[in-house]
Amino acid sequence: MKVSIIGLGYVGLPTALLAAKSGFEVSGIDIDSEKIDQLNNNKFTFDEFALNEIFQNPEIMKNIRFQSKSDSADIFVIAVPTPIQEDKTSDLSYVLSAIEDIAKVLKPGNTLIIESTCPVNIADHVIAKIQNLLPKLFNDLNQPLFHLSYCPERVLPGNTVSEIINNPRAIGGYTNESAIQAKCFYSAFVKGDISITNIK
Repeated sequence: MKVSIIGLGYVGLPTALLAAKSGFEVSGIDIDSEKIDQLNNNKFTFDEFALNEIFQNPEIMKNIRFQSKSDSADIFVIAVPTPIQEDKTSDLSYVLSAIEDIAKVLKPGNTLIIESTCPVNIADHVIAKIQNLLPKLFNDLNQPLFHLSYCPERVLPGNTVSEIINNPRAIGGYTNESAIQAKCFYSAFVKGDISITNIK
């Protein structure tokens, strides 16, 4: 299956590498062209041995490529920043920008997972954004024809690989089937308990 990871920061990049290690065909997406160039030229270094070990393994790295724009995939994972603004609300502009990029290639049956730390109503923002951009991705009852889930990251930098693999995860699905689809993805490399709930 093809997986597109949008945002190659301290969560997105390790997730992309672990997905590649698990056999997925991975596209790592980031707007930082310098980072993309470094990754494609094998010049990126990490503070974690486990990350460097994966990055230097050619058998794993043949499953991943780095680029600045999303292309078609079965699964999309958004792991972009959501900084807190002066009024204490989350800046969702990076998430919504990623949604705009994904909407150009999103197809019925695809799975869209948000890992970025977001407020409880993030699904409403995402659904409204995609419905405005791609009304054909909704049926006559205005239900999405794609799977949407929220799986907030829970790692501390410095031990990211171990924490992604071993920490319990909670997946909230817009529908139960959406949560199941996301769980199938994470189960490929997460050994911790994975709990399913609703998206809020």
